[in-house]
Amino acid sequence: MGLREDQIAQAKAMTTPNGERMFTDEQIDAHIKQLDLQKTFSRSVLDPNQPEPPSQIIRSMAQGLTLNTADEIEAYLRTLSGGDREAALRDIRIKLKNYQAASPIASTVSEAVGSLPLAMAAAPAAATKIIPAMAKVIGTGAAMGAASGVGRAEGDLYERGMGAIEGGLTGAVGSAAVFGGLKALGTIADPMLDFARRKIGDRGAKIVETEIQRIADTTRMTPDEIVQGIANGQILSENAALLNIVRGYVSGGGDAAETIRQALTTRPGGLRQAATTQMQSDLTQGIKDTNVLRGFKASETDRTAALNAMYDTAYAEGGVVTEGMLSAFRESLKRSPSAAGEINKLHLAKTGQKPFFSIGENGEISFVRPPNLQDMELARRGIQNDINQMWKTGNGDVAKELKPFELSLRGEINTSSKAIADARTTAASNKTTSESFDIGKKAFAKSPDQISIDFEEIVAKGPDAVSAFRAGVMDQLRSKFSNVGDRTSLLGKIADPEAKEGAILRIIYPQDKVEGILKLATTAAQSQKAASYVLGGSSTAATMAAAKQEGVNISSQEIASTLGGDLFTGIRVLGKFVAAKAPNLTPEQKQQVAKILVSEDPKVVMNALKDESGLAMLQQKIQSISSRFARTAPGLFSSTASPSLQLLFSNQ
Repeated sequence: MGLREDQIAQAKAMTTPNGERMFTDEQIDAHIKQLDLQKTFSRSVLDPNQPEPPSQIIRSMAQGLTLNTADEIEAYLRTLSGGDREAALRDIRIKLKNYQAASPIASTVSEAVGSLPLAMAAAPAAATKIIPAMAKVIGTGAAMGAASGVGRAEGDLYERGMGAIEGGLTGAVGSAAVFGGLKALGTIADPMLDFARRKIGDRGAKIVETEIQRIADTTRMTPDEIVQGIANGQILSENAALLNIVRGYVSGGGDAAETIRQALTTRPGGLRQAATTQMQSDLTQGIKDTNVLRGFKASETDRTAALNAMYDTAYAEGGVVTEGMLSAFRESLKRSPSAAGEINKLHLAKTGQKPFFSIGENGEISFVRPPNLQDMELARRGIQNDINQMWKTGNGDVAKELKPFELSLRGEINTSSKAIADARTTAASNKTTSESFDIGKKAFAKSPDQISIDFEEIVAKGPDAVSAFRAGVMDQLRSKFSNVGDRTSLLGKIADPEAKEGAILRIIYPQDKVEGILKLATTAAQSQKAASYVLGGSSTAATMAAAKQEGVNISSQEIASTLGGDLFTGIRVLGKFVAAKAPNLTPEQKQQVAKILVSEDPKVVMNALKDESGLAMLQQKIQSISSRFARTAPGLFSSTASPSLQLLFSNQ
C-alpha cells in the first residue's frame, strides 16, 4: 500500500468522540484533487528543466471574459458527449496553471484583454450614479475581484467563499491604487501639454483663461453665443449678469480698474452717437445736413424755386383765355368784391404792373387790357386768398359759396395750359411735404395708436410725404438728444417696445432697417446702464461677494467633474476655495482679465473661452482617453492582476 492509500485509510478511520466518521468520502476525494493540483503546479514552477507547456492564450482570454468560469463551462461542454466532468475540469485547470507558471506576463495580459469588454461596460454604468469616483472604482474593482476569486477557487463552497473575499479585497485595493496612479499621472501630463500649447500658440496664462471662463459661466450663455454678441458690438463687461463682477474689479483699483473705467466711460457716448447717426441716415434720406430742420428748410427753398420756374415757363408758353375763364372770374368778384384787393396786391407784387381790370360803381367788371394766363392764375390765387381769409374770420358760409367759382376758374386754366396744371400739382405736393414734416415733428406728443392712424394717411399721400414725416420725427429726436435728462435714457426707451418712443419708432421706421437700429439702441442703452452702475455709487454686498470670487478659478467643467464623482477634481476645487482666502490673481493677471472683459474683438474673447488649435484638440483627446482608461483599468486589474497578487501573497 502506497503513501496516498495509507493517508486515505487513516482519514477514513478517523472518528469523532461520538464514534462517527470525521471525513466523508466526498471530502477526502476533494482533498486528494487539491493535492494533485498543487503538486502539478509546484513541479511546473520548481522544475526549470520541464518542457514548456502549450499556450493557453484562448483559454486565458475566456477566463477573463467569464470572470474565471470558462474552465467549468468548457468542462461541462466536453462531458456532454460522455466522460468524467471532474477529470476534464482537472485537466483544464492543470494546463492553465502550468501556463501561468511558465508565462505569467502572457497569461495576465491574455486575461486582461478578455476582461476588457466587461470593464468597459461596467465603467459607464457606474458613472451614471452621482457618487465619488473613487468609491465607484473601488466598488467595481471589489465586485470584479470577488467574482474572479469565486471562479478561480477550487473545492467546496467554503473555499470559493474565501476566494471571493480575497479577490474582492485585492481588487478593491488594487483598483484604487491603479485609479489614483493614473489620475496622478494625468495631473502631471496635463500641465505639461498645457504649457506646450500656450508657448506654441502664444496664449495667455491658464489662470486668466479660467477666470474668464468662470465669469462667462455667470451669463448662462455658450461660448459661441458670447462671441456672437461681441461680433454684434457687445462686450462682456456690459453684460447685465456680470455687472457686480465688473464692479468688483473696478473697486479693486489698479490698471485693471482703469482699463474698465476708460472703456465704460467712452463707449456709451460713442454708441449713442453711432445710434443717432444711423437713425438720421435711415430717417432722413436725401438730407445731408446733420441739422435736420435746416436741411429740410433748404430743400423746401429749392422746391419753391423749382416750382416758380415751372410757373414762369408756363406763363411764357401762354394759352387761350376762354370766355368760361372770364365768366368764372367775373362771378367771383361780384360775390366778393374784397377779392379784387387781394388780386391787385398779388398782381402788382408779381408783375410790377397796374391792375388789368377795374370795377364800376354798379359792380361791372371792365378790362384795362386783354388778360393773359398769368393774369388769370394770379386772379385765381387772389380769390383763394380771399376765401381763406373768410374761413379765418368766421365767414365760412360765404367761403363755401365762393369756392365753386374758384374751382371753375382753376379748371378753365388747367384746360388751357397743361404746364400750369403740372406746376399746380407740384405745388400741392410741396405743400403736402411741408405739412408731413410738421406732423412728424409732433409725433412723440401723440399716442402710438394715433401715430398708427396718422402714418397710414401719410403713406397714402406718397413716398415724399413719408420721407418728410420721418425727417420731422428725426428732428424731434435730435431735440430730445440735446436735453441732458433725455440723453442717457432715450435709447433705452427706443429699445423698449412697451415705451411710447419704442412703439412709435417701430411703426414709422423703414421695416427693412428697424431690426438693426433696435440692436444698436439696445447695445447703447445697456452700455449706458453698465457705466452708470459700475462707475457710480458705493460697493454693494453683491459687488463685494463677486470681488471675493476673483481668482477662485473654478470653471463649470470642474464643477461638473466634481459632481460626477471625480475625486481628484474635487480636491482641486476644495484647494481653490481655500486659496481664495488670499488674493489669487496678480495685478498683471487682473489687467489681462480686464482687457478681455472690455475687448471688442471676437477672436480675443474666443481664445479666452476655448482653444480650437491642434494642440488643444490633442490635449482634450488625451484627457478623454485618459479619463476613460482611468475608470476602466481598475476593473480590468481586479479580474486579472488580483489572482497573481493573491498567489504572490500566499507564497510569501
